[in-house]
Amino acid sequence: MAGLIYDVPVTGVSLTGGTAQTLIMVTAPTNQALKILEIVCSLNGATSTNAPATLDYGRPSTSGTSSSGTAFKRDPGRGETVQATLGITFTVEPTWTSVLASEVYVPQFNGLYHWMIPFTSPIIVSGGGRFAIRVNSPNNVSASARITVEE
Repeated sequence: MAGLIYDVPVTGVSLTGGTAQTLIMVTAPTNQALKILEIVCSLNGATSTNAPATLDYGRPSTSGTSSSGTAFKRDPGRGETVQATLGITFTVEPTWTSVLASEVYVPQFNGLYHWMIPFTSPIIVSGGGRFAIRVNSPNNVSASARITVEE
């Protein structure tokens, strides 16, 4: 990894109550690993008594159908090009076969989840592999999210 750090954000994704929705997927280039540095997700629910949403992150086995995401380099002066494929706003859900964690609860009422992954136990995405986050909310709310990646 050459220290090319970038953020992949998505904002205002409308969630349908009771339906899991993938927010962001990063697919590593062939023969090049990625390191996941941060995961952020927030919800904009207005009812404080609503049950929390669940946040999953893991390694889907298919890519689904999505719009292309945009990488925002932390150091925009670097000449390297981001090699990963970035997907946001999914219209067809990917197949989730390897969920790394699904016990994360995020309050719907202005809920925020922010995980800065420890340097001593990073999440590595092997060449050609995928990493994604999805949310399942019991109610209709909007979600915003970000994954920070190092190539």
